[in-house]
Amino acid sequence: MNYNFKVINIKTQVTSGSLSNVVQRVKYNVHCTGSDNVVYTKAYNIDLNPVASSDFVAWGSLTEDKVNAWVTGSSGWSGNLTAAENFMNSKVSPTETWGLPWSSSIDTFGEGQVD
Repeated sequence: MNYNFKVINIKTQVTSGSLSNVVQRVKYNVHCTGSDNVVYTKAYNIDLNPVASSDFVAWGSLTEDKVNAWVTGSSGWSGNLTAAENFMNSKVSPTETWGLPWSSSIDTFGEGQVD
């Protein structure tokens, strides 16, 4: 599967003990490219565990790479990636469709034809 992801928002707790702007939740989108060359997107969250003062990263020192590592290292990452792939596959190869096996014009109660 060809995919990428993008962090779209971060929720912080204003203060937690002596720490400020403590990251609690990260929202991100997973973008999967299907065999039809269409990009399918699913949104996910990860909730972060409380952090010890010695492991704390100050808000101003956070980088996209650091937050991305939190996402891909989270316990839910693998399951979310699988769910995104399943979502994409359900769109590329649907298990149900609507349609008629013949060409037809439909008269809608005398109001004309509908395409």
